[in-house]
Amino acid sequence: MIVRASAEGVVLDDAQNLKALSLVLEGDGARARAAGIGDWTDEAHLAVPAPELVRLAGELGRDPMWRRDFDAMIDYARSKGWVDDAGRVRMHVA
Repeated sequence: MIVRASAEGVVLDDAQNLKALSLVLEGDGARARAAGIGDWTDEAHLAVPAPELVRLAGELGRDPMWRRDFDAMIDYARSKGWVDDAGRVRMHVA
């Protein structure tokens, strides 16, 4: 999954790829726009609530098979320490 932030908004690309999660900032205003979906933990990481990623997935987020695989991705991230106590997933800026 690739979250793309620009001055125009935030979108989710490659939502079927649940083996990777990154944030791409595109142009001026992208950092501020990205802050609308999560919290910057440092210059290179944004902590995003898992339900926000599901919301960005749109219709796909309602698919039971996708949700199963998404939840498995979140469980894996949690096992690596990439999910905080509030359930926010830490994404690296690519």
